[in-house]
Amino acid sequence: MKQEKLCMSAHELSLQTGLSLSFIRKLTREEKIPYLRVGRRVLYPVSSVEEWLSKNMDAESDEQ
Repeated sequence: MKQEKLCMSAHELSLQTGLSLSFIRKLTREEKIPYLRVGRRVLYPVSSVEEWLSKNMDAESDEQ
């Protein structure tokens, strides 16, 4: 039985979203994307990122 991951690394998030790793890191530095810091690791909660993507796609379509 395969369990769903609760968090992703920046690399995994890049692969899942198609966003570049440098852009994800930039969003993280600017605190524009939800993330958790566990020691020196930066993790991205899957549910929070999905919600963030949904909100940002809605905002993008409202601007057009």
